[in-house]
Amino acid sequence: MNTEEDKDIIIEQVLNYGAEEELKWLIKTYRDRDIRNVLSHPSRGNWFPDVLNYWLNILNIKLDKDDYELAIRDLCPSPKRRKLIWRLLSKRINASKKKI
Repeated sequence: MNTEEDKDIIIEQVLNYGAEEELKWLIKTYRDRDIRNVLSHPSRGNWFPDVLNYWLNILNIKLDKDDYELAIRDLCPSPKRRKLIWRLLSKRINASKKKI
């Protein structure tokens, strides 16, 4: 992986899975702005709830409820959660169509 081209996924994975050594490397390698950007715009379905909550609190980042719900990793979502995710994704798709 390229540390510049793949920085978003690297930051995300280190925050989700990294131990102390990896976190130290992350802080030395990337700017605070880059880390905050990844947390402010989390990728869909890749975050463990406890981890995302931890980093949002530590860095005092407020995340939109819909963005939070879409970011959470849920390997076996309930029917209710599947409906919620579908509703949120449909809302995003419709919003992006209006911009075009």
